[in-house]
Amino acid sequence: SARFVMHFLSGWILWGAWAAWFFEDFDKSTGGSVGKFIVEHFDGQMLACVYSLFYNALYMIPEMIITVVLALLVGKIPQISKELK
Repeated sequence: SARFVMHFLSGWILWGAWAAWFFEDFDKSTGGSVGKFIVEHFDGQMLACVYSLFYNALYMIPEMIITVVLALLVGKIPQISKELK
Protein backbone atom coordinates (compact mmCIF):
# COMPACT_ATOMS: atom_id res chain seq x y z
CA SER A 1 0.00 0.00 0.00
CA ALA A 2 0.99 3.64 -0.35
CA ARG A 3 1.24 3.95 3.42
CA PHE A 4 3.85 1.19 3.56
CA VAL A 5 5.87 2.84 0.78
CA MET A 6 5.85 6.21 2.56
CA HIS A 7 6.81 4.67 5.90
CA PHE A 8 9.54 2.63 4.22
CA LEU A 9 11.01 5.67 2.46
CA SER A 10 10.94 7.86 5.56
CA GLY A 11 12.52 5.06 7.60
CA TRP A 12 15.24 4.64 5.02
CA ILE A 13 15.95 8.34 4.55
CA LEU A 14 15.33 9.79 8.03
CA TRP A 15 15.81 6.96 10.52
CA GLY A 16 18.38 4.71 8.81
CA ALA A 17 21.19 6.11 10.96
CA TRP A 18 19.82 4.06 13.88
CA ALA A 19 19.79 0.78 11.94
CA ALA A 20 22.78 -0.86 13.66
CA TRP A 21 21.46 0.10 17.09
CA PHE A 22 17.99 -1.23 16.23
CA PHE A 23 19.31 -4.63 15.16
CA GLU A 24 21.57 -4.94 18.22
CA ASP A 25 18.65 -4.08 20.49
CA PHE A 26 16.40 -6.46 18.54
CA ASP A 27 18.80 -9.32 19.26
CA LYS A 28 18.95 -8.41 22.96
CA SER A 29 15.17 -8.42 23.28
CA THR A 30 14.59 -11.60 21.26
CA GLY A 31 17.69 -13.57 22.27
CA GLY A 32 18.38 -14.24 18.59
CA SER A 33 21.12 -13.40 16.15
CA VAL A 34 19.17 -12.06 13.17
CA GLY A 35 20.30 -8.50 13.85
CA LYS A 36 23.96 -9.53 14.09
CA PHE A 37 23.70 -11.32 10.76
CA ILE A 38 22.12 -8.29 9.09
CA VAL A 39 24.66 -5.82 10.50
CA GLU A 40 27.55 -8.07 9.42
CA HIS A 41 26.26 -8.40 5.85
CA PHE A 42 24.95 -4.90 5.11
CA ASP A 43 26.30 -1.41 5.66
CA GLY A 44 25.57 2.21 4.82
CA GLN A 45 22.47 2.90 2.77
CA MET A 46 21.78 -0.79 2.24
CA LEU A 47 21.66 -1.35 6.01
CA ALA A 48 19.29 1.62 6.32
CA CYS A 49 17.10 0.14 3.57
CA VAL A 50 16.99 -3.31 5.21
CA TYR A 51 16.28 -1.66 8.57
CA SER A 52 13.33 0.29 7.19
CA LEU A 53 11.89 -2.75 5.42
CA PHE A 54 12.32 -4.95 8.51
CA TYR A 55 10.99 -2.37 11.00
CA ASN A 56 7.93 -1.43 8.98
CA ALA A 57 7.13 -5.02 8.06
CA LEU A 58 7.11 -5.97 11.77
CA TYR A 59 3.97 -4.01 12.42
CA MET A 60 2.43 -3.23 9.04
CA ILE A 61 2.09 -6.80 7.76
CA PRO A 62 0.16 -7.97 10.87
CA GLU A 63 -1.92 -4.78 10.70
CA MET A 64 -2.80 -5.44 7.04
CA ILE A 65 -3.79 -9.04 7.84
CA ILE A 66 -5.97 -7.94 10.77
CA THR A 67 -7.60 -5.25 8.65
CA VAL A 68 -8.44 -7.69 5.83
CA VAL A 69 -9.85 -10.27 8.26
CA LEU A 70 -11.98 -7.65 10.04
CA ALA A 71 -13.19 -6.20 6.73
CA LEU A 72 -14.25 -9.67 5.60
CA LEU A 73 -16.06 -10.24 8.90
CA VAL A 74 -17.82 -6.88 8.71
CA GLY A 75 -18.85 -7.71 5.14
CA LYS A 76 -20.63 -10.81 6.47
CA ILE A 77 -23.01 -8.73 8.63
CA PRO A 78 -26.38 -9.07 6.90
CA GLN A 79 -27.27 -5.37 6.85
CA ILE A 80 -23.88 -4.41 5.46
CA SER A 81 -23.66 -7.20 2.88
CA LYS A 82 -27.15 -6.23 1.65
CA GLU A 83 -25.99 -2.62 1.20
CA LEU A 84 -22.87 -3.76 -0.67
CA LYS A 85 -24.91 -5.72 -3.22
